[in-house]
Amino acid sequence: MGSRDIVLSLIESQEIDKALEFVTNLPDNEAETWYLKGKVFSRKGDMKGALSCFNKAVAIDPKHEEATVMIEISTSIYSFKDPNLFNH
Repeated sequence: MGSRDIVLSLIESQEIDKALEFVTNLPDNEAETWYLKGKVFSRKGDMKGALSCFNKAVAIDPKHEEATVMIEISTSIYSFKDPNLFNH
């Protein structure tokens, strides 16, 4: 089972703190790490943190489609709640 499967499984089983602990030990220079961190922050309800992570994923790998989609979804859903999400 790869890192992605582990994190997504932990998220699915509502073990968000374990998922966060797991992703903090992944390499920071990989887009997938930032994408997974974004998924964890999103599940925790921290959309500002999630959006920041998704943006870092795309900065590392502009072709990371899932992170790009999550940026679009996050900004369209949450922009009305906090316009400051766009300021980082």
